[in-house]
Amino acid sequence: MPFGKGKKWATGSAGSAILGGWQVSGLLTMYTGGPFSVTAPGRSLNAPANGQTADQIKPEVEIIGSRTQWFDTSAYRAVTEARFGTSGWDQLRGPGLINLDLSVSRAFQLTERIGLQLRGEAFNVSNTPHFANPQSDVSSSQFGMSTGIRNVGREGLDERLFRLSLRLSF
Repeated sequence: MPFGKGKKWATGSAGSAILGGWQVSGLLTMYTGGPFSVTAPGRSLNAPANGQTADQIKPEVEIIGSRTQWFDTSAYRAVTEARFGTSGWDQLRGPGLINLDLSVSRAFQLTERIGLQLRGEAFNVSNTPHFANPQSDVSSSQFGMSTGIRNVGREGLDERLFRLSLRLSF
């Protein structure tokens, strides 16, 4: 930070003592959505343990981007004959995500041997949900819906989290 002794602003003793020595750091994470395939039940294949894609019946699949309908589900249908489906593997992408974590800290030297560090941290500052890929099985009642979240947060948490800490070193 540009405050305190030897910096541009607040170089006086009171301003330097209050504003000087702070450190700000952050971690910005940005992902595109993960690929997924639109699948269909494999009963028509009569080949146990094999995957089956759905039939794509529209030339283009519109991405709607809503949590309740991520893509145009009318572009697909289940396969009813003994053959593989016409849609490709991993042809669609799910929701992407943006996550920002910030921290502010300052170290104080109390004596020659004793130090104190004050730290404030904020995880998922914008409190943005990180939705998982939508349900991709054409036979599901939730086909095309993103019903879960991806847990990308630290310590198993995805919601916004504030943490204050005080560290004494000697």
